[in-house]
Amino acid sequence: MSTVLRNVKVNTEATRQAASTGYLNATDLADYLVRKGLEFRKAHELVGRVVTRAIEQGKQLEELTLEEYQAFSELFADDLYAALSLESSLGSKSAIGGNVTGAR
Repeated sequence: MSTVLRNVKVNTEATRQAASTGYLNATDLADYLVRKGLEFRKAHELVGRVVTRAIEQGKQLEELTLEEYQAFSELFADDLYAALSLESSLGSKSAIGGNVTGAR
């Protein structure tokens, strides 16, 4: 296994693209709402509705406009896009390799 891992070449762009699609950042959006004061159960329900709307429109969460978000809740502000970024998502994880630098 160590030989295999030493010789693995990661396609960084393809990896970034795969990690940035599929609504993997929906939990980060719920966490964002919790930081704004909404209880997690309600945040989870609200994010479910946002994800459903995004799917209906063929968009990723970061492609929805602020106005579209604010139709769901006034808690959404310009800072929501930073919370949805891959870097923010990875940086908020406490597992080894869960932050952008990979150091813990």
